[in-house]
Amino acid sequence: MGLGNPGQKYYYTRHNVGFRVIDKLASSLKIKLKKTGFYKCYLLGKGVRRGTTIYLVKPLTYMNNSGDILKRVLSSAKSTIDDLLVIYDNLDLPPGTCKLKLKGSSAGHKGLESIMNKAGTNNIMRLSIGIGKPLYKNQVVNYVLSEPEKQEMCLIEDAIKKAEQGVLLLIKQAPDKVMNVINKKY
Repeated sequence: MGLGNPGQKYYYTRHNVGFRVIDKLASSLKIKLKKTGFYKCYLLGKGVRRGTTIYLVKPLTYMNNSGDILKRVLSSAKSTIDDLLVIYDNLDLPPGTCKLKLKGSSAGHKGLESIMNKAGTNNIMRLSIGIGKPLYKNQVVNYVLSEPEKQEMCLIEDAIKKAEQGVLLLIKQAPDKVMNVINKKY
């Protein structure tokens, strides 16, 4: 599940890197995303890679309500919380970096926090993509909802590609092995 805000105006913002990873995966794996469920509140795509069924999900709720679809998505995919990977932006990582973790706090990320609250656990595999942080705490909302400068965008694009590769590696490798690749600093 990639996190972001719906709408074209948010697409290239820092907060939408999770959506962009999902779109990259959908393109690579030739998986079509479509509105699903009675309320049409998320995009879901299903595909197979190396004999493994993969579900790609983009919530159509705003970031802070990402967990609202969790139960329906897991039901649609006939999956459990142990099968879930959440992909999202991380203010605490520099642009261009990725970090795969199996559990931990939300570190203040409202989308991840929403998912944890609905799941009732913080044991959720997550892949965060560094977007850096603004100089002052009161600038966070404007920062995450704005587009990065060109140089920073290049670093974030590299991280999106690295995240895509990490997800593909997770299909056939244990998370600890993928962490050794994804969490490396260059």
